[in-house]
Amino acid sequence: MLIIKQPQGTSMSLPVKVYDNVLDTQIMKNLKEEIAQSNLNFIQEYPNRLFTTTEHTAWLINTFQSFLDQVQPFTEHTYVQQAFIGIELPSENSFSIHRSHPAIAGVIHISLEDHPMNGMVCLTDSLDDPEDYLWGAGRYNKQRYEFKENTAIVVKNSEPRHHWGFDLAIDPNIVKRGIWIYLGK
Repeated sequence: MLIIKQPQGTSMSLPVKVYDNVLDTQIMKNLKEEIAQSNLNFIQEYPNRLFTTTEHTAWLINTFQSFLDQVQPFTEHTYVQQAFIGIELPSENSFSIHRSHPAIAGVIHISLEDHPMNGMVCLTDSLDDPEDYLWGAGRYNKQRYEFKENTAIVVKNSEPRHHWGFDLAIDPNIVKRGIWIYLGK
């Protein structure tokens, strides 16, 4: 059962929804075991970030298809652009805060573990900033969303496009794993 919750104090105008219990508990357990036991292929297009290759896309879409159907009325997506397992490695820099590309209908991040020290943020008052990429929240106010196991953070890409990203760098000796699904218009 999907539960949609808006974090306390969040403006309903933010294009973000949080979904708990994305997969049945046993299905999530099976997915994590399959990830641990499979020979997954990864690429590294960015420093400190590994992504599974496209050969694993169909498997991930099949695993999350009912969830994708559930979020479609919110994201208004017409197809999945890409789906991959992301591994965020320790870094002194955080995942940059950015606006999604205009061709994206939405982005989904599903956590494979709890990460209480790291979270996703959506800036609430950066709309006038002409830059698409910001290095940190800086002077802007933000709404924070926790990375919790089996919880999805869905960012809808609608006008006006909000900045979003990780609120902190990944600490030493920590690896953050999650499923990323990019939705097309």
